[in-house]
Parts: sequence; structure tokens; C-alpha cells
Amino acid sequence: MDVSVILINYKTSEFTIQCIQSIIDLTTKIEYEIIVVDNDSKDDSCLKITSQFPNVIYIQSSENIGFSRANNVGIKIAKGKYVLVLNNDTIFKEDILPSLTKIMEVNNNISASCVQLYNIDNTKQLSGSNFVFGSFNMLLTLPYMKDTVSWFTKLVK
Repeated sequence: MDVSVILINYKTSEFTIQCIQSIIDLTTKIEYEIIVVDNDSKDDSCLKITSQFPNVIYIQSSENIGFSRANNVGIKIAKGKYVLVLNNDTIFKEDILPSLTKIMEVNNNISASCVQLYNIDNTKQLSGSNFVFGSFNMLLTLPYMKDTVSWFTKLVK
């Protein structure tokens, strides 16, 4: 198993379904699994998701344990060499998982990677830069600060 994709669902089954469908439609070159952890949605999310995608691993939490803890639940059962923690409102536009795994395979000093995010109108979304320490990452969202913060973080590496 190459990649385990972890999705958290909380009363957003339509987003989760669209995300899963985009992964299935576009991921063809590697072996992967999709794990959905439901944060006690108390709706018909389980039925909607598992009836449409019976191969998805669906974990129903008995309480809303939050995003981080729910991801940890999925990670504990993940069988992939790599884990992709993915927001369920993400839509794949291309077969990106082979590229991400290749980056991880070739560079032993990398422990995490990410992709460029796009808004619904296909404009680039400001979603980070080089690794930024502490709360500096929040400054990257301020357009006039991005270049300065990026420059500064390269200095302190």
C-alpha cells in the first residue's frame, strides 16, 4: 500500500463524496486506501458514503473528537507507507499522489509535503510557503508580508 488518504467528515457528506470521487477518478498509478473518520455527524453520512463507496474504510466516532484527534484515529489503522491528511472539501484536478510519493522517496530529509491549493475560480490560493516557524505562518496570508516573511524564514533555516 503506497498511500492512506485520511478524510474527516462532520455533517458534510456531499463534500466527502465529491472528494472521494475525485480521488478515485484521477488516481490510477499507485495503490491507495481511503479512510473516512466521521466525527459523530448524527445524520445519514455513513449510509450515503459507504453505499456509494463500499471500499472506503469508514470509522464512526461516538463523539465529536475534533479534527486532529479524528485524523489520529485514521492514521492508527492506515496501511500506507505514506499518509495524506486531506480536507474533505478538496477536489483532485490531476493524479497528484504519484508525484507526492516520488518526492518523498527521492528526498530522505523531507518528512512532509503539500500541493498548491486553488480557489473555485482556479486562482492560486495563498496556502503557505517554505516551512515557517511558530505563528509566522499566519503572516503569509497578508499579501504585503508574504515576501518578507518568506525571505526571513530562509535566513533562519
